[in-house]
Amino acid sequence: MKMKYLFHGLLASILLITACQEPDDLVRSDSENINILSVKGSLISDADKQYDAIVDEANGTITVQVPYYISDTEKIQGDLTQMKVTANMPTGARFEPEISGIHDLVAGFQSTLIKEDGIKIPYTFKAIYAKSKSALITKIVLPDIPNPLITIKSPENEGENGIIVIYKTSSSIDAAIRSAQLFSSPWATIESTAMDSEGNIDLSQMADIYVIAQDGVTKQKYTVEIQTPSFVAPGRIGYKSLLFGFQTTPADPRGFVPTNNRSLAIVNNYLIVSSTTLDFVVLNRYSGEHLKDIQVNTTGLPTGLIHAITQDDANHMVAITFCAANNPWSKNQLFEIYVWKNGITNPPTKIMSEDILTSDVFAQFRSTNASVATTGTWDMGRTVSIKGDITNGTAILMSLANNVMNRVLRVKTEDGKVISVHGSAKGLYSWYLQSKPIPMTTEDECDYIMSSNNARKNVIYTPKEGSQIIFDPKGNWWGGSLIGTAYTEFNGVKLVAVQNSNTISKPQYCRLCIGNITSMTTTAMADAQIMDSRLDNYDPAFGPTGPNGNNSSLTGMTSFYNAIGENPNSTGDIAIGHSADGNSIQVYMLTTDHGIIAYELTKYNL
Repeated sequence: MKMKYLFHGLLASILLITACQEPDDLVRSDSENINILSVKGSLISDADKQYDAIVDEANGTITVQVPYYISDTEKIQGDLTQMKVTANMPTGARFEPEISGIHDLVAGFQSTLIKEDGIKIPYTFKAIYAKSKSALITKIVLPDIPNPLITIKSPENEGENGIIVIYKTSSSIDAAIRSAQLFSSPWATIESTAMDSEGNIDLSQMADIYVIAQDGVTKQKYTVEIQTPSFVAPGRIGYKSLLFGFQTTPADPRGFVPTNNRSLAIVNNYLIVSSTTLDFVVLNRYSGEHLKDIQVNTTGLPTGLIHAITQDDANHMVAITFCAANNPWSKNQLFEIYVWKNGITNPPTKIMSEDILTSDVFAQFRSTNASVATTGTWDMGRTVSIKGDITNGTAILMSLANNVMNRVLRVKTEDGKVISVHGSAKGLYSWYLQSKPIPMTTEDECDYIMSSNNARKNVIYTPKEGSQIIFDPKGNWWGGSLIGTAYTEFNGVKLVAVQNSNTISKPQYCRLCIGNITSMTTTAMADAQIMDSRLDNYDPAFGPTGPNGNNSSLTGMTSFYNAIGENPNSTGDIAIGHSADGNSIQVYMLTTDHGIIAYELTKYNL
């Protein structure tokens, strides 16, 4: 019985304690126990954009901070006489009178905050144009390098410096960082002793950079670091990146003319596009910019006959003439070689001029198939490639004689003079008009690489000695044909770049694929693909990832859609240039009438 009465007494005590608590306090969550007043304001002209207000309880003011300019680029100020305000109030509090409606916050208005406990705090609502305190570097642009690898490290704590880290991923970095464009927080200004009169900054000086906020008081310092990445091991390819891609359209042909532009050459920092009408197009090889002020000197060149240009290993541009026998398209029978010995703006030198039907140097071609050589249609000079310096020492120039047993033309020069002409029939295979034999050495019977330029999509290696190797195409290649081809050796890797089209005729799309044939097996290009401009398809054993193919023009492939023409002759070319420091190569793919895409491959381990 005593236990019963004790229980009843304990229950009564609990009920009494509970009755002393405020009911709301028992059920409110922490998020509902609000005791801070916050206010935001918005312009009637842009009601979705809200601006914070500073609440000063001691002085009884609420001031909405409207940016001095509501545009990041134009000096446009908001109308402070047409504004709305909203408030998050302490639990149970209210404003009297209500703050809803449209207010003139230049003149201001008054309202009293009445808290849940009855305390009253009068406030005056106003708005001001507040100048920004943001002082950050937001972006850095380097001329001629569309995708530089730059890290901007903003300070995390007050008093710390920001850091700009430039990674030397391209051989063009050294020149590009001398005129960098820096972008900052809206309406902030940038100061540096390395800034020129046009506002560009020479980052190579590694001078301190200061960003001054719009308020004129906040100032942030940035330091500059230039880091050279480590190199990948020989036999591998390092960091890869897109250089540029563009389409030649009627609105912006970039100097291209329908069917005229069929081959490429690289001289110093220039990428030159051939022209049958001698209106050669000169581009910046790192950015693709059309350099209209740079003109190739074509003094002495025959109009309508220059289909093929290239460069030798010493940065000399070389052109050959298209010549034909019994061909209604061309009455020219002179095979000529022109060399720009002193730069592309000076006149070229003609080092060879021989008639393919009468000259003794071409007797070997005529005797190969007498009926074709004398009465049939055959030609040469559609493509050209060179190994060596054509002005100094030994060089080998190659082209193809079509329809004469498809003989490879091999011209040997010594110190700028032609000393021999041969027609090699070794390792004959299925070739077509745009096939381009590429010499791999400067020996008389040199090894060479060649693509089929037809639906077989083969790349053929013909050694000086031993058996010919035909590289199987990658399974994901389009079922059209191969057009352009290029070969180079880089960091211990033998690279073949091919232009793969989706059809064997017009209209067409073209993609760039690069394979590693170092192993010299028939499956080398299939097993060791370095990159594919259209797909993220590569073999990680030969280099790190990137860039991802984007499956579209302007950088994943060239397209006929909206272009200046349909490339009716299915012509195109690939050229590969080496940087002066030997740490990178640049690969360019031209599709006649459609445009160019370009990528860079490096030794950098990133």
